[in-house]
Amino acid sequence: MVITATDGAPALGRSIPHSVTTNAIINVLDENDNQPVFDKNIYRFTVSEDKLVGYSVGSVTANDDDAGSNGLIGYSIVSGNTGSR
Repeated sequence: MVITATDGAPALGRSIPHSVTTNAIINVLDENDNQPVFDKNIYRFTVSEDKLVGYSVGSVTANDDDAGSNGLIGYSIVSGNTGSR
């Protein structure tokens, strides 16, 4: 996943926005025959700079065609969340 943060250049009187991009590696693990499929190929979320830590940015949705509990999907950040606040 590529994450890009861009400032509001026009609101700041600049024509070219400042931005920074970073990569996040996401591993999708599946323990049986059908892999989860995300609803979209690209998700875009906008967050204003005054939001507090813990603010929900958006939702990501996937479906798994496996039956019963094998079709349940869970998401979590397990490591690499080392950015400063």
